[in-house]
Amino acid sequence: MAPAARQTKKFTYDLIRDERDIEAGLKIAREGVKKGEFHWIFVDDFSLYASFLEGELRDMSAANSESKQPDGRRYWPEYKQRLLNVVGRLFDLKTHIIFASHYIEASQEIKGQRPKSGQGIMPMIGGSAREELPARFQDVLFMEKEKDRRVFQVNPEGIWGPGCRNVDGTHTIDADFGQYFDLMRQGQKLVKLPRKKE
Repeated sequence: MAPAARQTKKFTYDLIRDERDIEAGLKIAREGVKKGEFHWIFVDDFSLYASFLEGELRDMSAANSESKQPDGRRYWPEYKQRLLNVVGRLFDLKTHIIFASHYIEASQEIKGQRPKSGQGIMPMIGGSAREELPARFQDVLFMEKEKDRRVFQVNPEGIWGPGCRNVDGTHTIDADFGQYFDLMRQGQKLVKLPRKKE
């Protein structure tokens, strides 16, 4: 966010590295919305926070076990509960809430393992949380670079990965949340917008 902060002072940001940081960020967000200072909150990148949290809980489960080995039966439920808690607390705020999560091609799944990618799967999130988190969101967009500009792939059913242009109902718009919010405020379905002239 530092390059954006050099362009404008109309927003504030902080880095989230651990539980204290996320709690401090939630407090600032809550107070800023209440005072009318924040009109939207952008959590970037939620997958990095999730990765930190997974590691911390895994290490705690190992430290608290007799074998000193991680115990997924203990830390996965806690992991999911904490992630859903953060999302729920932010969604309680009366403002736009946007979460970003990076995308990588999923490694091959082990037989019987939960899917790592596909319709309704949040990328780079561990355990059953990757299936439960997306159900909390009203819209799911996919951002990618198209030549010299960034674009959103949008679809009423949500976009869950690259190569989504060919899915029925998918449209491309400039990666501009203002433009996207305008569409939503107008109560329009996602429609194909004319390209801006270069």
